[in-house]
Amino acid sequence: MKSAILFLIQRPVAVLMSTLLIVVLALIAAFHTPVSLFPDLDVPRVVVRIANEDKSPAEFENAIVQQFRYHLLQLKGVDDIFCVSTETEAEITLKFDYGTQMDYALLQVNEKIDQVLPNLPDVVHPTITKYSLSDYPSLYLAVQPQGAHSPERFLEMSKFVEYGLKNQLEQLEAVSIADLSGVVGTYYQLNVNQRRIQSLGLNLQDITRTLEDSKVQVGTIALRQGDFVFDFNLDQ
Repeated sequence: MKSAILFLIQRPVAVLMSTLLIVVLALIAAFHTPVSLFPDLDVPRVVVRIANEDKSPAEFENAIVQQFRYHLLQLKGVDDIFCVSTETEAEITLKFDYGTQMDYALLQVNEKIDQVLPNLPDVVHPTITKYSLSDYPSLYLAVQPQGAHSPERFLEMSKFVEYGLKNQLEQLEAVSIADLSGVVGTYYQLNVNQRRIQSLGLNLQDITRTLEDSKVQVGTIALRQGDFVFDFNLDQ
């Protein structure tokens, strides 16, 4: 250790030049190294969206989504898979292993879907989307009502956020898109007494027709019989 220190002391010019060289290289690296807010990285996720035309969520999940999920699970490199089904669509998220070539994985997903579609003639070709860093929000904004958190306050706040705040944010020059989650809306539940409507000579189709004439959109109807609940989706 002493010999190394003595070596540096005896050569001050060499030490000074080495220090200056390190400083110059650091400045060059600081000013010329490219910096990107969203670097070009492959996010190992692919989203498949399947449109639901006229089926209930349970029927849609069992008859269609499960077939896509079963075939997509056979893809090489799939680490995990998530499925969410609603009355309008199903979203299947495929999570691949890190290091997977996503362009090739996207091609494999498309080929698997083409193999399933001949068995499901009523299904429109799903939409396939590859994740990118630009899909992740750069800022989260949480909004909550003041005072008591009653359902009426949440409904009032949701209308303000959806029709007021969202539009104002999207008008900002630096904002590309503003997405919402957690908002609530107004829903009406119609409980039908089957015995009474039968005594009046009516059925569910008559009630649905009346609601359609009133410009009310009818989705899935739940029919309760004892401990069992049956879901019906009526064509409009």
